[in-house]
Amino acid sequence: MVIIVPDITDEEIAEQLGRISTYITDVEGEVKEVLTDSPWGRRRLAYTIRFNSVDYRDGYYAVYHFDARPTQLTDLERELKLDTKVIRYLLVHDDPKAGVKTQETPATDETEAPAEETPATETPAQAAPAAEAVVETTEAPAEVAAETTETPAETAVEETPAAEVEAAPATSEGDSEES
Repeated sequence: MVIIVPDITDEEIAEQLGRISTYITDVEGEVKEVLTDSPWGRRRLAYTIRFNSVDYRDGYYAVYHFDARPTQLTDLERELKLDTKVIRYLLVHDDPKAGVKTQETPATDETEAPAEETPATETPAQAAPAAEAVVETTEAPAEVAAETTETPAETAVEETPAAEVEAAPATSEGDSEES
């Protein structure tokens, strides 16, 4: 996208658009289309832009769709910066696949299904042994395996508050003597 100064005639605008197209072809790019009509064309800027000691409130917008190698874009940017009729420009990589949702095909064989997925009918209690098996295959200590299978609700129930631990009577022989 380029914004051209608004104080030039229609013939000069057409000439400037052609000049920008030649900048693209000079860097071995191929112009697919140039959008200068609705909603583009002469438009009000969001804020005043000072360019070559002149404050511009309007600009002539043009959008170019083109193909070029990424390594050649620095030369194109240099030409656009040096052009005295281009107020602003923006080069954007257009990915045609962006925003398109891909459909995943369901696996027809159980061996094709990923190991991490659990069927919707499986309960968390049935899924826990599978999680333990994964932890045990990584040779983790038994304490780690037990912690990874606990849910936050189970952990909260099994933990004893610190105040109760201090108030609990000593049960071992060495702890039975109080000082």
